[in-house]
Amino acid sequence: MTDDGTAAPRATHLCELTGRTALVTGGGRGIGRMCIEGLLRAGVRVLIASRRLDDCRWTADELRHLGEVVPLQADLATYPETGWDKVLAVNLSGPFFLVQALLPESTYACSASWATGGGVTEKCPWRT
Repeated sequence: MTDDGTAAPRATHLCELTGRTALVTGGGRGIGRMCIEGLLRAGVRVLIASRRLDDCRWTADELRHLGEVVPLQADLATYPETGWDKVLAVNLSGPFFLVQALLPESTYACSASWATGGGVTEKCPWRT
């Protein structure tokens, strides 16, 4: 409520997802399936990826009445390690070790928030 007694506006526009596309891995069942249902209800087009295409198709058929669902078969364990190792080194390990090294020097270590970002700009080795 606002000071004048009227309802405060909802901040749903901050997280507006309508018209977006999401990829849910392991979405054929369980928690992934629940995430897909929530995304569809929010107006998101969902791509379902799993090793078992039958699970993806079953989930897509079951939830299609909520929105656009595309089942895909993808075994994420088959991506080349050399490319993935580089992604992890640049985007995860590097920032982690940097923050770990800087933390003792920070006078605000207990109240600070640390944010890092990263990316890989070269061609992905698993794409042709």
